[in-house]
Amino acid sequence: TPIEIEADNEIEVFVAKLPYEASIRLADGKFVLQANSIIYAPLEHTKDWSDGGTFYNRNLRRYEQLIDSNKAIKLDEGSAKLIADVEFNSPSMPAELCSGRAQNGWMFWDGLNEKRNKEK
Repeated sequence: TPIEIEADNEIEVFVAKLPYEASIRLADGKFVLQANSIIYAPLEHTKDWSDGGTFYNRNLRRYEQLIDSNKAIKLDEGSAKLIADVEFNSPSMPAELCSGRAQNGWMFWDGLNEKRNKEK
């Protein structure tokens, strides 16, 4: 029926919890961090975590790659604005990029965990 087709084509957008300015949408099983989202370099103190800097280095590399590949424009020393959509396999990496800290992506994006629980 046409109603089902409309539902399939409906784009659901999930926004980051305050104070963060970012949004993702689901597309073909991917989590798409949308253009105009603000991303942050990892917080300096995450360098000293017990993981030996793994989180810090991974997120700094990802942050810098987005700027170097012209998918984001630097706003200041620690933040940038996406100018292109970027796909991820889970909601956590974009949540970490948008906050500069470790995040549970299911909880970070408003309504995403509720949607997951509804579909179980």
